[in-house]
Amino acid sequence: MLKFSEARELILPGDQLWVFHKRPLMRSYAHVVIITKSQKYIHVSSPQLKLKMRARALICEESQDTLTNEDLCFVVNPKNDKPPEYYSKRAQVCKEIRFDYIAKSANCETFCNGVHGI
Repeated sequence: MLKFSEARELILPGDQLWVFHKRPLMRSYAHVVIITKSQKYIHVSSPQLKLKMRARALICEESQDTLTNEDLCFVVNPKNDKPPEYYSKRAQVCKEIRFDYIAKSANCETFCNGVHGI
């Protein structure tokens, strides 16, 4: 595992970035995002309290600056004949899609693996 400041040097558009979070008073968990161009990423989030309360999620884009250097990360590169930007574009067309968040079967990992065709 790498600190985000180290992983940032390795990531390319279309890569999955897995981020380990250990928050006070919460169980630790991993969050996965798809890297896009211009120092941004696309991920599953519940940015509004109303969405969180209804277990609804939104696919949104954010700046990589929101990832702290303390988070431990690893990178998954798609290894096939498609250019890396292919996966970045697939993720971008999903922005603003809302869906029911189900921790076991409809989550950030499900979204990112779907973008990668897994």
